[in-house]
Amino acid sequence: MAGYWNRPELTATTLRDGWLATGDLGERDSDGLLRIVGRRKEIIRTGGMSVQPSEVVEALMEHSSVQDVHVFGLPDPEWGERVCAAVVLHAGEQVQPEQLIQHCRRVLSRHKVPKQIQFVPQLPRSHYGKVQQAKLLEILETGTTAGKT
Repeated sequence: MAGYWNRPELTATTLRDGWLATGDLGERDSDGLLRIVGRRKEIIRTGGMSVQPSEVVEALMEHSSVQDVHVFGLPDPEWGERVCAAVVLHAGEQVQPEQLIQHCRRVLSRHKVPKQIQFVPQLPRSHYGKVQQAKLLEILETGTTAGKT
């Protein structure tokens, strides 16, 4: 890529030493293959610590009642952001937010444990399968079964 058409300021912030800075975060596996694990903009900053949402998603998905989950940060006056999760349970499952939080406490560092868990019937996704966070926040604001700690 040579740059953005007629957008030199965007080109300057996106191209660094000839490399395209996508904002993707990755890690190499034992075979040396690169695996995308998230986006830099998705990192939640809480109390001066960084939380990669994918780590919290993995922890919540380990719970047998959880079918799907999306983890995100919401503004917090004391911590900068607080770790929050929207959770879809398997059909017929019942679990309290505190039970999921306790599960996370066993497998995550303290600053990564969700401070708020809300249940939704499904996560709104784009046709690419990506969670539409703006729509999700709208759903959460209009009121679903919610749990806060």
